[in-house]
Amino acid sequence: MSEGNAIDLSDEEAKHRILNRITSEGIRVRSSFLRSSTGQYAYCLGGDKIPTIEIPQFTDLSSLIQAFSLAHELGHHYVYQNNSEKKGRLLNSGMSITTYWNEKLAWRETEQILKEEGILVNEQINCSFLEYKNFCLNTYKEPIVQSISFPFKFLFDSVLLLIKLYGGFYILFGIALIFSANSIPIPFDDSLGIGSLNKSDLLAVTSEVVYIVLSLGGIYQFFLWCYFKRSVKPVLFYLMTLLLSILASKVF
Repeated sequence: MSEGNAIDLSDEEAKHRILNRITSEGIRVRSSFLRSSTGQYAYCLGGDKIPTIEIPQFTDLSSLIQAFSLAHELGHHYVYQNNSEKKGRLLNSGMSITTYWNEKLAWRETEQILKEEGILVNEQINCSFLEYKNFCLNTYKEPIVQSISFPFKFLFDSVLLLIKLYGGFYILFGIALIFSANSIPIPFDDSLGIGSLNKSDLLAVTSEVVYIVLSLGGIYQFFLWCYFKRSVKPVLFYLMTLLLSILASKVF
């Protein structure tokens, strides 16, 4: 339908117009009770390879928003059709940035669909569409920000832990040396030999102790990961901090 011949449709008519177009494309629409809890729509290929749009069985969304959502999933179908298999795998790789890219492409198709179906015919509907589109896209932006900031936060936390360990043990051994110099007994000094340390050895001993502590922490986290299927992130965190401690001992 050309925009010049477009007339104002009711929200329900807009929804049915999109449903008719979906049906004409040979796409199956299947209601899902599970999707009612999230209100999300989804495009997928069924086990029989028939393109399928899953919709919530129950929803509080207005008919107009439902029309936008249905058109968006139809947009995903067009994106899937218009791209090569290799690019399609990339778009659906699950990475936050490619997922966002996939959504952007689908929303571009959505806008074209709504224009062709004579739904985006006045400023109010256009504003509603842009507001809903931006709301949906913003939900995909946060994971991108997190994925970009994660390495920096990871490094910062490693450096912070290293500073705490170095600072804590350095102060602890320094106090022990002061006690030793003033003939104040130090618990387990016979085993630890803290009283025999020189001031010049303080940093080297601190580095060795920090290395041991981080190694033990890394081994413990590795054990949890192997046998209890815990997250691998703590293992990588301790490994990173251990490498930084080795670098610090070389520099200082």
